[in-house]
Amino acid sequence: METINPLLETYIFDRLNAVYAPDAIAARNNLNNDADKNRSYLGTYFPRTFVESYNIYIQLFQNQAIYNCYQQKNPINILIIGSGTGGDLLGLLQTLNECFHSKQIDIYSFDGNRDALNIQRQLIRDFYQFMPNRNNQVMVYTYSVQFSCVNDIAESLTIKHIPSIDIMQSFKMCNELYNQSNDKQVFYQLTALAEQHLSPNGIFVLEDVTNRNDDQKFNSVVMSDQVRNYFRENPRSDLKYIIPVCCGKWYNRCTWGHCLSIVEYTVSHRYAPAEKSKVAYKVMIRKPLGQIVYDSLETEDAYLLAPRTYCTKTDYLYNQDFPPCENIADPYKI
Repeated sequence: METINPLLETYIFDRLNAVYAPDAIAARNNLNNDADKNRSYLGTYFPRTFVESYNIYIQLFQNQAIYNCYQQKNPINILIIGSGTGGDLLGLLQTLNECFHSKQIDIYSFDGNRDALNIQRQLIRDFYQFMPNRNNQVMVYTYSVQFSCVNDIAESLTIKHIPSIDIMQSFKMCNELYNQSNDKQVFYQLTALAEQHLSPNGIFVLEDVTNRNDDQKFNSVVMSDQVRNYFRENPRSDLKYIIPVCCGKWYNRCTWGHCLSIVEYTVSHRYAPAEKSKVAYKVMIRKPLGQIVYDSLETEDAYLLAPRTYCTKTDYLYNQDFPPCENIADPYKI
């Protein structure tokens, strides 16, 4: 069970008037949300995204090599693509605030919904009302830009003169581009964009929903296929594929092509005592840190890639009643 920061929970529900109103279909496209729909998203899906982001980043920064590298960075430049009201951003910031002090944290936040960005700015303005003050200085630069494809994102980064980035993330945005664009290579292209804009040792976190897209392909399968293909087709990439560990270690030998990966969280807040959240995510790190982390990862015999779904050195095992061996590793932990 994962619980949202209690002070942040109080803030979004009592100060920002968030409303708990689950609507899975409406939540898949938030570009045109009005103030009421943003309050519903804030009260329903923001807590889930916060928990997902926090859990991803806290285990990354518990890695000694990553921690040591970022201890030396100042400022830390963050790029958020499709930031919305900022659940993923706040999860990252809580992690950084727990791990570091006296840092300058500069955030470059892109989203097409102005009202959502207004909520995000208010959260950053009042950051130390729900986070311990560890002398970190947090600055957010928001850009209201609507994207129809990854090329639009690339052009915006150039036009806005965004500096080299230490942490780049996109949570639950690529599925929207995938469904509205004729160009379906959004995960592949965003990975390429990350390679262009990340600083040495920069981290790229790509997270998205797991359900079917409009073409009936599972979104997590599309993501896995495209990220795997990126690394196969770019063998000299400066990025290292880190998470899921089995994907990073075995993408060159993988022959399955329909790889389902799912991480489940159980999220708790005042209106949802035990709410399930299912996502798929990938982590890539630019060299030289990426190579250091990759080389430190032990290769296990089997990994639990999704519930009842296993990846081994020789097989992809879907919907199994029993695990293939006794020792099953978690591919999302490094």
